Amino acid sequence: MEKEKIKVLVIDDSSAWIKYITLLLDCEDDMIVVGSASNHSDGLDLLKLLKPDIVILDLYFSSIEPEGLEWIHEIKSISNAKIIVTTSSENPIHVEKALLSGAKDFVVKENFRKLPVTIREVLKRWSTAEVMTKMVENYEKLLAQRGEDEILAQFQLTAREKEVFRYLEDDMNRAQIAKVMFSTENTIKNHITNILKKLGASNTKEAVEKFRKTN
Repeated sequence: MEKEKIKVLVIDDSSAWIKYITLLLDCEDDMIVVGSASNHSDGLDLLKLLKPDIVILDLYFSSIEPEGLEWIHEIKSISNAKIIVTTSSENPIHVEKALLSGAKDFVVKENFRKLPVTIREVLKRWSTAEVMTKMVENYEKLLAQRGEDEILAQFQLTAREKEVFRYLEDDMNRAQIAKVMFSTENTIKNHITNILKKLGASNTKEAVEKFRKTN
């Protein structure tokens, strides 16, 4: 008997972002995007109709203010779905408010390829202590990443090169990075070559060590 898939609802005002998430998650054997909405009312209607396990909610809707914060309370009042907020602003204060309002986790849009892992982690958490511990860990990672971005900016790395570099820090090889970034090994190789030149390193290990000393 086939195991029931994790049902995901995406609420975001960007059709491109919805497409990216749908393509990403539908490639996973254990999850499926059952619906998407680009506004508040449609999102709540689909929430009641589809009864998803996970809601991926954009924190900002065509505004510099985190409108998603208000929606978290509404979603929780009518559904048991776990909420994962997405954000491109990396504003720690807004992220913290989202977590305190009831979101179970967050993903920076630049790192959206981590969503499948985050979804599974969220559904596996049971106790409040586990949730709070993970939230604190992720929040600290967000703050650390903002600091890392400022340092990497000194080396004039592009956004794509920064993403590749973070995977190199996690000791991933070219094939693994290509897979999670939906790219080719040759493209990743070119990114790594550029990174080594900009950091003045002869290999990836040296590049990571040099960055950590700078950090």
